[in-house]
Amino acid sequence: MATKKTMTPEEQYWTLRLEKAAKALEANRFGVSVHATGKDAAEHLVKKVLPKGWKGTVNFGGSASVLQSGVIPMLQKLPGANVLPNWDPKMDRAEMLRLRREHFICELYLCSSNAVTMAGQLVNVDGLGNRVASMIYGPEKVALFVGRNKLCETMDVALDRVHNIAAPMNNIRLGHPNPCVKAGRCMDCKSPSRICNAWSVIERCNPAERIHVLLINEDTGF
Repeated sequence: MATKKTMTPEEQYWTLRLEKAAKALEANRFGVSVHATGKDAAEHLVKKVLPKGWKGTVNFGGSASVLQSGVIPMLQKLPGANVLPNWDPKMDRAEMLRLRREHFICELYLCSSNAVTMAGQLVNVDGLGNRVASMIYGPEKVALFVGRNKLCETMDVALDRVHNIAAPMNNIRLGHPNPCVKAGRCMDCKSPSRICNAWSVIERCNPAERIHVLLINEDTGF
């Protein structure tokens, strides 16, 4: 992290918030680290969180925050890493679903969290359920890239963020014709392309530090 002398007032403010959230996450048995940029977070994962000589399969939950960090190319350069390409939009749907089932047996799963409360809780909604299921159980290690924009003071604020910020923005990103795209907020739609189907709240990490939360002093993802 930059020193306070080189930080802008905004960066100093968010550093305080991120460090407070980090303490809450640590108390809830999550692994956690705080970083100035997404690139710093990616380098920390590759060089510090993963042991030297690490080998394994890497799967990915379709996160904009992960892509923005540049961690995928870094992992692809590791001799022992097998990075599965399940984020390719041109991939056949049957193959995509097959790879998503393999989330549960990979050594490293990458994704983000739709919201993180200041009490150290991870709040998420999912379309198929593969992402939230993999966060809870299956992969040996889960790494979450979380921008400062995802911090929420309370559970109510987190739920509102997921409904009215993350979901509409992700629908726009994915090109789904759901009502929230035009309304700019959740309409609790019954659309077949609805992406808000499976909710999860993870309050404590078990086993301890299986989930590592990389908090980033930038706005990332949605």
